[in-house]
Amino acid sequence: MVKRISTHIRSNVRLVLNAGSLVGTTGVTSILGVIYWWLAAQQFTPAAVGFGSATIAAMMLLGSVGKLGLDTLLVGELPRKPHLHAPLIVTALVVAGSVGTVLGLLFGVLAPHVASDFQPLAHSPAILLLFASGAGLTASVLVLDQAQIGLLQGRVQLERNTIFAAGKLLVLWLAGLWLAELGGMVIYAAWVAGILLSLAWMIRPSWLRYDWRTLVQPSLIRLLGPSAIAHSVFNIALQIAALALPILVTMLHSATLNASFYVAWMIASFAFTLLSALTITLYAVSADNPAMLTQRIRFTLLLSLLACIGAIVVIFPLADPLLAVFGQSYAEDAAWCLRWLLLGAFGLMIKHHYSTLCRIYQRVAHNIPLMLGAAGLELLFAGLGLWWAGLNGLAVGWALAMTLEGMVMFPAVYRALRGKHPPHLPAHDPAAAAAPRSAGLPPASAVEGRE
Repeated sequence: MVKRISTHIRSNVRLVLNAGSLVGTTGVTSILGVIYWWLAAQQFTPAAVGFGSATIAAMMLLGSVGKLGLDTLLVGELPRKPHLHAPLIVTALVVAGSVGTVLGLLFGVLAPHVASDFQPLAHSPAILLLFASGAGLTASVLVLDQAQIGLLQGRVQLERNTIFAAGKLLVLWLAGLWLAELGGMVIYAAWVAGILLSLAWMIRPSWLRYDWRTLVQPSLIRLLGPSAIAHSVFNIALQIAALALPILVTMLHSATLNASFYVAWMIASFAFTLLSALTITLYAVSADNPAMLTQRIRFTLLLSLLACIGAIVVIFPLADPLLAVFGQSYAEDAAWCLRWLLLGAFGLMIKHHYSTLCRIYQRVAHNIPLMLGAAGLELLFAGLGLWWAGLNGLAVGWALAMTLEGMVMFPAVYRALRGKHPPHLPAHDPAAAAAPRSAGLPPASAVEGRE
């Protein structure tokens, strides 16, 4: 087994390195994130921590919606259009940031009227603008990180996320010394400050190399618009349940209970990191060459299975002490919730691979109804479980929904594993690479001249 894995690694070096950078990113952000929430728990009240985590979850949800599918679209388009890297990325960042900010404004205005726990968002225009800008920045950096994977430059996004995680921690510590009485919005503001620091670091080497105004090209939006919309709805369907669960707990129970759930969900998400890292990179290295997919998907499925087993073996017995780091109440509220969440890993593994197959074979729009149904199933089962048995019921309901989804999607993944790919889809469409020229976009030399 070890020799087989070693052989696979040598034949999939690019996949391993870029997936490793994503795992490293999650490792760094998760470890420093644990310290972040531990520090927040020491400096702020449980209610403030619950509100801070709920607003950050809302920001992440809005940012994920605001990126409009441009992140995963770029992962596939950048390898196919090497002469349009800079315009594609900059245009996508501007569009995603603008949409995310607008969504943040709408949420900040409407949420206080729906749930009283979000009332602080309505206290002043400055707080509303802070929340909205956080959603816009989140949308932009989510697109930027995925663009680096599309360029197979995983190291760059690892560096950005390291600066983000360390920066927000430093700002939180400083703010907690003098501003703790202002409550959970300080926790949110520290998170946004970390994003700004990391973004400033990332763009500084390129600031003088480009005429940024000319890189924003509406013609690219028109060209990629239909695909971006399909990717957007597809990605929202994939992510909405996970992002909405902390908000669901806050609305149906309390911000205090959500503090415990959020930490458990954060630990479980870290355990699932390798699953998403492998499939995102599988998409990046296979988007312009699906012929190698069978060999690569066997490798990613093997590593994913080992990761699922390893997560359960390691975290299951350590759930109580891991949560107790944040406070004994966290362990009492959410230890078994964390354990039940881990059991959804196997279904999640299949779902990640299935969604990647949809992207590689350009079947995103066709599978949107299935993914929306899956998201609805997760929220329904989790909500019923939360109502029936609290956090433990939520976790069992989510894991059960994920298992059912995995059973439905497994046949398609198995066909790919056996090398039986959809015959009606082309492995590579040369016309796609030439499309930007016919759409009136600038030639490669024009773009390169600005670099």
